[in-house]
Amino acid sequence: MNLASRSPLASITLAILLATPLNAALSDEFDQLRSQGALVLPIAQEDDRIDVGFHLSDAKVSGETLKLLHPFAERLVALNLRGTEIDDAAAKELAPLTALTKLHLEKTQITNASLPHFLQMKELEYLNVYGTEVGDAVLRVARELPKLKKLYVWQTNVTPSAVRRFQQSRPGVEVIGIDLMSDLAMRTPVAAPSP
Repeated sequence: MNLASRSPLASITLAILLATPLNAALSDEFDQLRSQGALVLPIAQEDDRIDVGFHLSDAKVSGETLKLLHPFAERLVALNLRGTEIDDAAAKELAPLTALTKLHLEKTQITNASLPHFLQMKELEYLNVYGTEVGDAVLRVARELPKLKKLYVWQTNVTPSAVRRFQQSRPGVEVIGIDLMSDLAMRTPVAAPSP
């Protein structure tokens, strides 16, 4: 099922975007991506940077699919792979996408083995790994991403103690999905009642 058949709004949005001069010029380049289920959007009019999403597609996204993004690496700033079948083998194809500022990997099959591929994404401001099998190693990678502002780790193997240590070294990064207060309350001994 293609995106246009999913909703009238998607069809209208796609028609408008394809009618813009930027997309008309790039249309041939993007056809292969679109045939794989990608939604390709310009960031703004007269701006050649793009946002690509596979999260609305029923198509299977693989490492071969991600290789189609490599020619756009310098202008691809947002990538949404939420809910796709991306795994550690496919994630290596993300490494060349160093201009990314936003990366959605929630509900994918990545693990800590995927994380080294993100180390060169020095522009990354937003990383969402909610619902994956990553653990505390994601915080070690996040420490190396100088522009990171938000990291989503709900329903992962990230531990509260590792988040506390991370926040000491990177207090400006908001880590979402770990309740540090309830963890502290659970670890604080409760005094026995007086007789």
